[in-house]
This record gives sequence, C-alpha cells and structure tokens, in this order.
Amino acid sequence: MLTRLAKYMVFFLVKQKAIDKEDTLVYIYGTEVLLSTIFNMLIILGIAFYTGNYAQILFFIVPFLFLRMTIGGYHAKTHIGCAMLMTITILTYIYLVRYMQLYFNAYLTLFSVIISFVLMYKFTPVEHPNKRLLPEDYARAKKNTIIVCSVLIGFMTYFVIAREVYLLIYMSLGVISSAVAMLIGKVAYTKTPIK
Repeated sequence: MLTRLAKYMVFFLVKQKAIDKEDTLVYIYGTEVLLSTIFNMLIILGIAFYTGNYAQILFFIVPFLFLRMTIGGYHAKTHIGCAMLMTITILTYIYLVRYMQLYFNAYLTLFSVIISFVLMYKFTPVEHPNKRLLPEDYARAKKNTIIVCSVLIGFMTYFVIAREVYLLIYMSLGVISSAVAMLIGKVAYTKTPIK
C-alpha cells in the first residue's frame, strides 16, 4: 500500500517535471521510507493519546529511535510488519512501566542499562542484508553510538540525582529495547552465532 502511494506521488512529480525521470527509483524509495515513518509516528501518537501515557512514551521512544539509527538491528520485512512490531513494542513497554513502577529496583535497572550499552558498543552497527555498510560506516556508527550513549548516560545520571525515578524507568526501557532489537538483528542477519 505504501509502495503504491509512494509511486503515485513520485510519478505525479515526474509529470509535473519537479524531479528527473532518471531519479524515480531513488525518490520512490525515499518517499516510501518517509511514509512508513509518518505512519509509525501516527501509531505511536495514537497509542499515547489513547492511553494518556505521553511522557512515558516520549521518554521511551526518543532513546529508542536515536539508538536504533546508530546501532542497527532487526527490521521487519514489510511496512505492516514494522507497524505491528512497533505497536507490540509500545504496548509491551506500557505494561512493563506499570509493572516496574510497582517493583522498581534502581540497581537492577542501571545494571541492565550498563549491560545494554556494553553490548551496543561491542556489536554496533548490525548490518542489514539490504543495506551493506562500508568500512567508514562502521567507524561512524561506533562513534555516533558512543555520543548517543554518553548523552543518555548524562540524562539518566541527572534523573538519579534529581530522584526522577519514573523518567529513569522510561528511558532505561528505551535503551534496553534498542539493545534487544540489535541482538535479534545480529542473530537473524549473521550466519555465525554471536561469540
């Protein structure tokens, strides 16, 4: 569905001579990715609106998305699959937040985040079969991961000092979920198991 809509939009722009016909495939791909991103964001906003968990979802999704951009990991094969995985991830997260608020353990949470950061550093980036990386891409991804993790550590440290336990929970689950998606991608896309 998104592919057809992207093609329609791009062919309209080609007819209007707004883009060159030679670049059609690139524009179709870019438009399809943009539409998929918008669709997923609308799902996230819909869940936030329906559940009233605006802050929880914001503090989860920001680290989740920024880390996923740098570390790679599992990606669904279709846009529908991606939307379903995102919905399941957000709904599972909302459930976990309610559970963790009852049984919160700061040491276990921080330990899980530290393990997640170590795993991210060790395995970043996880290459997707459809998007091969050049050697310089690996170095850039590793550097960007260190930057994003450092910023997140700064925020999480502030939340601990300020005793903002809930914000720490929300952000830590975003970090842990990113690490899980990365490891699933590593296993799914690698012919040899993780050492």
